Amino acid sequence: MAYLVEFSEVLPLFYVSIPVIGLLVWYKIRSSQQIFKMKEKNKSAKKEQTVEGSIDKLIDNAPENLKQIESEIATLKSKGCTPDQLKRLEQEKQLLELATRYGDFAKPLIKPVSKILNSVIGGING
Repeated sequence: MAYLVEFSEVLPLFYVSIPVIGLLVWYKIRSSQQIFKMKEKNKSAKKEQTVEGSIDKLIDNAPENLKQIESEIATLKSKGCTPDQLKRLEQEKQLLELATRYGDFAKPLIKPVSKILNSVIGGING
């Protein structure tokens, strides 16, 4: 029975194989998480490039843009600009106020409108 190996001779193999297997499992889990994150990032980047994504982004950024426009208008008024010169900024301010106030109600309507716009734009281009 010379072919039987004592457990103490195989024990170093277990000491080496267990960490190696653990590292392989950790690498597999980590790489699958990275792949998932990259897919999600690509999905969000593609969505931002659509009409729907652009409108969502405009609505989401409306409060910050409104504050910026209001500060610009205040600065220009303090410098003595006339109302005619501020007309474009005032119109933009009104649009941003509407987007801030009613943006949450408009978001569900964006998807059907964006499909229509995409079909119209696709018909013109192709």
